[in-house]
Amino acid sequence: MLTAEVRDFAVAKWKSYHANPRAFVHDLFRDKNGQPVELEDYQAAIMEGIAAGDDVTVRSGHGVGKTTVDAFIVYWYLLTRPFSKVPTTAPTLRQVKDILWAEIAKWHQGFRLKEHLVLSKTKMSVRGHEADWHAIGIASNKPQNMEGFHAPFVLFIVDEAKGVSNPIYDAIDGALTTGGQRLYTSTPGSRQGKFYESHFGRIAKFFRQIHINGEDAPRVDRKWLAQKAEEWGVTSPIYQAKVLGEFPNEGDDILIRLDWILAAELAGQAQRCATCGKLEGECEHETLEPAIKHASRKVLGCDVARFGVDETATAFGSSTRIDWIKTWTKTDLVTTTQRLVDLYEGEALGAQTIGVDDTGLGGGVTDMLMKLHQIPTMPVIFGSKSALDTDDRKEHFQNNKAWLCWKFRMALEDNFRARERGEVGTFGLCDDDRLKGQLSNLRTRHMPKGQLAIKDPDDPSIAAADMPKGLKASPDRAHAVVIAYHASTGATLAVGSFAPPAPAPRADQNYRRLSGFIFGNRRR
Repeated sequence: MLTAEVRDFAVAKWKSYHANPRAFVHDLFRDKNGQPVELEDYQAAIMEGIAAGDDVTVRSGHGVGKTTVDAFIVYWYLLTRPFSKVPTTAPTLRQVKDILWAEIAKWHQGFRLKEHLVLSKTKMSVRGHEADWHAIGIASNKPQNMEGFHAPFVLFIVDEAKGVSNPIYDAIDGALTTGGQRLYTSTPGSRQGKFYESHFGRIAKFFRQIHINGEDAPRVDRKWLAQKAEEWGVTSPIYQAKVLGEFPNEGDDILIRLDWILAAELAGQAQRCATCGKLEGECEHETLEPAIKHASRKVLGCDVARFGVDETATAFGSSTRIDWIKTWTKTDLVTTTQRLVDLYEGEALGAQTIGVDDTGLGGGVTDMLMKLHQIPTMPVIFGSKSALDTDDRKEHFQNNKAWLCWKFRMALEDNFRARERGEVGTFGLCDDDRLKGQLSNLRTRHMPKGQLAIKDPDDPSIAAADMPKGLKASPDRAHAVVIAYHASTGATLAVGSFAPPAPAPRADQNYRRLSGFIFGNRRR
């Protein structure tokens, strides 16, 4: 039996945890080596803001440990505030399960008071009070999911907050009319929406803002930082967001906004029940499928490289979603052709055609696919003007590349607007950091006649010194996705319809060689 002295010490110690979350984490959590966990100063600052009773909003670079501190806060808030409730959410239920609640589960074995808690996949309760003293993971697809959390202490945690829609934030605000707190954590997105406003907008004065620069965070690997600086360029929107933890300062020449890309990624991850058609988390069935289905015409799109530093990139999808991208380097055209055939007959089963960047090196791949392997193929010449089949396009776009990139841009913008309206979306994009970097780095320029052109390292009319750093490498993955999207909506060159060129070059062949040199993959 505890003596009065020991009991008084325990009560005093526990009271100190209420305002001292750093000590709570140090005393009660153990890492994989059995050692006490030491918070970084910025992690402690987040918890101390909640301890002070503030609403806290955190923008940070990738990999600084913000999801880890979210998990610690769930434990600390629950156990230091009697009969508290901690609703947690994220843009998708999959993110709720696989990111935040996976992190909570990871730390559970090393938590010294775990026997007092009951943990399931998305709920943690204080034993004996499961109904009215708990933390829970909930989907953010419906505002009404945020209702009904009434308790003496309530803390809403929104992870990856940039992807959560404004109606969800409004519902959270409505749930706190009788009191409670908010914690938003995320890498930044665009300069609009409630997450941005919590830092710099109309509601910023109601929040404690915390900014974590990944370049200064000890948890972020220096090699990764150097790679991303070279790959994306330190001035690119994705570097500003995912490394510096800043809202991107996207100029007027940015073709595709970063938040449009991120919205397409979220749309691609959304799942729906194949049995009843409800969104993930709205029913008890286990038969999930992508919420955005493929259009009837599935394709492969390929941007061809050879022995240089650039990648040969291949994207599989349709005009409604891109499922995956595969890349390889330093291969001859015969090997590249065979890999495309293997994908066409294997992982891309159901693809009706292969779209190929037919400029320069890609022409040989197109020929072999059609003549040797009898595969329907769509050659895409980025530098061609003849593909601009209407006077309006010829007036507004410098070449085929500008038009196709603009067409893809419109698909991403339409999806973003649909998600703003609370819909699942209209176009899904696979999660690929290099792709996101290349798409967000695409820049536009206007030619003397007012035509829109795409700044591209393959274009010799632009000096390398005038290119943003992240554009010095060819955007191979972005090109492959643009080709796949176009190939899903366009006409295919019939098998066997290709004929070798006559020995004497014609004017259009000379133009093709010239356009391939000017706009094609001349560095490969």
